[in-house]
Amino acid sequence: MASGGCRSEKPGCIFSISRTAMIRRITVCLAVFTILLCEGPDGGQDCTTLDDPQKGIQLIYPRGLESFEMGSIVTVKWKMDPSIIRQVGVWVSTSGGNGPWKKICTPIDITNSEGIQCMDTIWIIGEEYETVSYAASGSVYLRVGQYNDDSHSDISGMITVNRRLVGN
Repeated sequence: MASGGCRSEKPGCIFSISRTAMIRRITVCLAVFTILLCEGPDGGQDCTTLDDPQKGIQLIYPRGLESFEMGSIVTVKWKMDPSIIRQVGVWVSTSGGNGPWKKICTPIDITNSEGIQCMDTIWIIGEEYETVSYAASGSVYLRVGQYNDDSHSDISGMITVNRRLVGN
């Protein structure tokens, strides 16, 4: 059994799959990109306007100054104008807010073209399908934007990624 798994003979154990397998199953369930009401950590969000309408997109969460552990499941939230943004990309940089950028999800096609929309996706920090090395830095930046156009994007402030201690 993989490390972090749960064996059915353990007291209080309710399943018998490894932590990694469980996260993969959760990811499959949660990786459906949905239009949401954008209820962030600070309450409801206004999905009718953008702070900078010419960008066409605005990152809502995480914005910067947050701290997460490797393996954390983070809901990346943004609002966008589908008349400007037709395909959303989400990237991470371990080298600063100017990149280089590594994509952390496949491009998201926008099919509903009515008004400002709030959307989200799941980011599992450090999953093996990512091509990002977090070893060089404990700081990362996120970027959301039009998949093939850097001029229509929004970048977070610095986000801290902490390594998990062995046994935790």
